[in-house]
Amino acid sequence: MKQFTKDELCDYFRSFVGMDGGNLETAKLWLCGIEHGKDCATLEDVTPEHEHDAWSIERRVKEAAGKHRSWPLWEKVAKIVVGIRRNVLEEAGTNPGNLTWQHYRDNYLYGQDSYEFKLNLFPLASPQVNSRNWESTHQAQPELSDKEQYRNLCRNGGRFEFMRELRKTHHPKVIIATGTTSLEDFVSAFGFEGCPHEEIVIGNRDNERRLFVYVDRNAGGSETRLVVTPFLSYRRYCLNTDALLEALASCVARWMSPDDFPECWSD
Repeated sequence: MKQFTKDELCDYFRSFVGMDGGNLETAKLWLCGIEHGKDCATLEDVTPEHEHDAWSIERRVKEAAGKHRSWPLWEKVAKIVVGIRRNVLEEAGTNPGNLTWQHYRDNYLYGQDSYEFKLNLFPLASPQVNSRNWESTHQAQPELSDKEQYRNLCRNGGRFEFMRELRKTHHPKVIIATGTTSLEDFVSAFGFEGCPHEEIVIGNRDNERRLFVYVDRNAGGSETRLVVTPFLSYRRYCLNTDALLEALASCVARWMSPDDFPECWSD
């Protein structure tokens, strides 16, 4: 197996590799995870992905074979996006119609005409943040076998810079970043160091969660907010109920407007 050089890996990581994609051109809502949660896989090709991807209906059929309907994370994200849209339109006195999260997930989530764009901090899949299989999977690649060394390659070798440039170019209104354990990485990846920030508590007294919200002003005067949340999971201390997902949607809706949710769907 070919050993990839540090420069080859940096060029590869400084691209859309490892991102679900979606509507980069016009979506004002972005979402960012840590990494894809699939099994670790040996890296065999380092051709950079300079064009962002999107989940078309054809891709849903070909790659997911309908399984996207059972992916827990897709369900939660669809509930959040549809919830934000509903809250925004109702606050503006507009009928949100009957768009359900199921219909949105099945047909539009991460699509070219969707309401969102999805990124990941790190490009290579790992079933857990500290997977036991990482070292054995990447042992043939000296730059990757130590996961923290690999992460530093992303932080300092161009990937985080690539993500900052995307934000500066496209000016999303809100970036929902999932995983408070990676708070510092999210802040760095999107260029929010030194920006004003606050903690917002959502939920009720018996089931509270904290959001870390950073705000920065873009060159044209608009604002972008980074909202770092607990993981979207049914585990303890995560956003583990529909009520918490709705609370997040209601919170984020205050920073968005009806123009961010043009009608792009049909029953």
